[in-house]
Amino acid sequence: MATSKSEKIKMQSAFIMILVFAAAVFPGCINKPAVWGNPGDAKKEFLGKDYDKIVIELDYESNTDPDSDALALLCQRLKDVCQKEVKIVISNKIIDSKTSYSYNEICTIESEYRDYHNQYIDFEKSVFYAYVLYLNGTYSESDHVIGLAYSADSFCIFQENIKNNVNQAGLRPTASDVEKSVVVHEFGHLLNLVSRGQDPAYKYKEDSEHPHHSENKNSVMYWAVDTTDVIGAFLNGGTPNNFDESDRQEMDTYR
Repeated sequence: MATSKSEKIKMQSAFIMILVFAAAVFPGCINKPAVWGNPGDAKKEFLGKDYDKIVIELDYESNTDPDSDALALLCQRLKDVCQKEVKIVISNKIIDSKTSYSYNEICTIESEYRDYHNQYIDFEKSVFYAYVLYLNGTYSESDHVIGLAYSADSFCIFQENIKNNVNQAGLRPTASDVEKSVVVHEFGHLLNLVSRGQDPAYKYKEDSEHPHHSENKNSVMYWAVDTTDVIGAFLNGGTPNNFDESDRQEMDTYR
């Protein structure tokens, strides 16, 4: 049965009234679906113009101590490429600790401890949230993993695994070098890096043997950065902690 023009107008008016009522009941925000999905699915929220600020909530296990220089660098890099205000909120200290974590266990910890979610649009501050989890132990699927982006707006750092695999004699890369690189690297995955394939428009391609990673050793998105292979790949030197020109070119397409 066709809907008349007058009926359509009435329906539109009713919908507008519902929005007005919601804004009155919940001042400053309106309900919207949470961001579910894979790393990269929220690239436009992080990189586009709909939000003015990124707030990163960080929860950590009691035996970990997030490197303040690494967190400061993450803010600096994101301000640069996302062109937004960036703030890190250190929230909960997690008492329980394990030697190994599965994907489901990581998600369960986030569900229990995460305070800030993307269910609401804040009209006054226009904030989009991300979540970082610092864990002891290793990832159950591979003990080589030191960083893991596991959802559209979440990633974790296996800090103990970093410290256990750096050069103990004080040679570079140090644990601080690696932590700085891996926090920027994992957020890069939330920005949908690297997904350029072998597109000739880009100077540096996606590594054909390591999907969603760069072939460029000078890019923070280089494939070795989020595994213990980073130690051997940059032996006696620092690790990359910034995006290269191809990374930036790709991010520009998501704005």
